[in-house]
Amino acid sequence: MNLFDNAPEELKQRKRWMLWNKNAQGSKIPIRLGGEPGSSTDPKCWCSHEFAVQSAIYYQGIAFVIDDPYTGIDLDNCNDQDGNIRSWALPILCKLDGVAYAEISPSGNGIKLPTRARKKITRCVKKFGLNKQQMEVYDHSRFWTITGGVWAGCREIGDGQAVVDWICDTYLSDGDEEKTGTVKHEPASVRMNFSSLMDRATAYLKSVKGGIERQPA
Repeated sequence: MNLFDNAPEELKQRKRWMLWNKNAQGSKIPIRLGGEPGSSTDPKCWCSHEFAVQSAIYYQGIAFVIDDPYTGIDLDNCNDQDGNIRSWALPILCKLDGVAYAEISPSGNGIKLPTRARKKITRCVKKFGLNKQQMEVYDHSRFWTITGGVWAGCREIGDGQAVVDWICDTYLSDGDEEKTGTVKHEPASVRMNFSSLMDRATAYLKSVKGGIERQPA
């Protein structure tokens, strides 16, 4: 089975797919079928999941366009050097458990989670530490790489509006000095989900070499 087939069925049914390569500076560049530069705002550049997967052998990967009705949450560098989840990412992962599809990013150091939701504010990035430890949250016109390396068994997309509202209030609201990326009073849902989520994550990390399930070249 091709890892790209692990993408949720509802994403595979939408004609919002492209390919990608890295440029000389290491940045991911969207590519349309035929090899020309693509765009996350031009539907003429998009194709079906099937065609993207068939062409992926010639490129570094495939990507989905995040737009209505989805929001994508990207936890950059949330895995430390030992493969453990950094503390700032745990509340976010626990809240998204059950409502978001989760997969390891192409770098192997992050986790990406699309869910059905819309953002209520425009801010997109929250920084947590050095070496690009940050969360990015987008709900439109976003080129979103897909690896198929499912994380912790989180395979399905659900209604994540309440969680995205919480993320906006807790991490992305401007002008609140206390909102530094930590949760002072751990929400009940985080406490309840933590054990189950981490059990699945631990089992996943043990099941793949190096803790990362990579897509084919």
